[in-house]
Amino acid sequence: MKWVSGIVYSDRRTYADRFWADGEIFAVADGMGIGKGAVAAAEKAVDLIPKFKPYNSEEKIRENFSKINRELIKELGKLEDSVLSGTTLSLLSFNERNFYIGHVGDSRIYLFRKGRLYRLTEDQVKIKGNKKVVKVLGLEWNPEVYTFSSHYEEGDLFLLASDGFVEVLSEGEIEEALSCCDLEKGAERLKNMARQKGGRKEMVFLIVKTD
Repeated sequence: MKWVSGIVYSDRRTYADRFWADGEIFAVADGMGIGKGAVAAAEKAVDLIPKFKPYNSEEKIRENFSKINRELIKELGKLEDSVLSGTTLSLLSFNERNFYIGHVGDSRIYLFRKGRLYRLTEDQVKIKGNKKVVKVLGLEWNPEVYTFSSHYEEGDLFLLASDGFVEVLSEGEIEEALSCCDLEKGAERLKNMARQKGGRKEMVFLIVKTD
């Protein structure tokens, strides 16, 4: 698998988006909350990914997300932070000719195939009053984990992106950027578009191309 990443942030000290990529497993995590807990949650989530390999079935993904969640709850409890924190986690894994997805939160995974963009995840978001409440790992013992699996084709592009990225770029803009160029140029174009439209938003994305 070939892959490229893109990162946009305004302040390195508070930047709470992280990614994992090892050629087989790819993920983005977006820490939620205020203070050191948000950064710690995202960093810990991606650090735990290789500990609980493999992710080669939907059942295994749900099992491993549960393990990551329990470890996060223990770790965040040590911080004694006054603000509750957690992290989204969207993971893509490949095994033979299949791909597998595990997802909690409002980051997204897309498939770009033969000129068309398909969203593969569902945003786990509720609006309470004027507040956006996002499902995360690290807050409750049994979070709902969305899973999906299917076959991939040679030349498929998968885009994993935190919510800051998808908030500023429409799916039409993403589709256009991925259509026009090779992998590296497409990633650079997406990064530039996000910077221009995102203001001070933080965001991270990965583009993965299948062999």
